[in-house]
Amino acid sequence: MMPKETGYRNGNVSPALFWEDVPEGVKSFVLVMDDPDAQGWTHWVVYNIPP
Repeated sequence: MMPKETGYRNGNVSPALFWEDVPEGVKSFVLVMDDPDAQGWTHWVVYNIPP
């Protein structure tokens, strides 16, 4: 669940993201922003994020 302030009606603030205890050998991450209330709609996909 996203914090309320990340919604466009409540500030549109980007949430802070961080990783801890990254397993050895991980080369990159992928992040998918999906909307379960809007079937077939993916807001964005970001890939090749360095650990």
